[in-house]
Amino acid sequence: MDIPWQNSLAIWLPFPVVATVVLVLSISYYVYHLSSARCSIVCGVAFALLTTIPILLVVLILTDIFFVSSTKSNMGIKQAWATNQSIAKMEEMLLFTYYGVYGLLLLLLVIIFPITYFSYQAIRTAESSRWNIFRGLMCSLFPMVVLVAIIIVSIAYSMGNIPASDTNTYKQLNLIGQLDLPYRKIENGLISAINCVLLIGMIHCIIYTAFGMTILPVNLVKGRPNDDREQQGIEESLA
Repeated sequence: MDIPWQNSLAIWLPFPVVATVVLVLSISYYVYHLSSARCSIVCGVAFALLTTIPILLVVLILTDIFFVSSTKSNMGIKQAWATNQSIAKMEEMLLFTYYGVYGLLLLLLVIIFPITYFSYQAIRTAESSRWNIFRGLMCSLFPMVVLVAIIIVSIAYSMGNIPASDTNTYKQLNLIGQLDLPYRKIENGLISAINCVLLIGMIHCIIYTAFGMTILPVNLVKGRPNDDREQQGIEESLA
């Protein structure tokens, strides 16, 4: 039995509505306020995505929660349409939606942000925009190579020695082996890559925040700069 259209509409309608409203508001704000600062079109795209994607993630999580709660009535009884087939279909749609939003986030962080940074510098310094966009692409190439390498290593990583055949672990692995292992290896590779990226981001967040500067006083470890260097920094800031 398929999901009734009323339930499906109530589950999915807030997602495109919120996305459209946030996009319109961000584009309007960029056109009327930030365009006067001589920002490029790439900056406008980055600004729109930066304001839209976090809100979409929050709305998607709420959509997922609402779907789970809609499978049961107010009395806690399972709905008649909440069969295994319909639930699996909806979970697949939610999964691909998560992949799409995370893909936009990855595109924003790896490609659009470097191009935006260098194109903004081109406007401020009157340099060639094509050359700066090329530098942005080259800057985004390194994290892409690192991400692909992490995924490949995670997929090809061996699980170690196989346990004895009379143990529960072997039975569980035997059950997993009957499933789609190539798909699960790719999924595990993506999960490992996301965890590595989160770990790197957490380390940078700890180092470059006030808390990180407090527990890791890098400037004090390097030593106090001499007077000539401080005077040069003051003159450069006043110039």
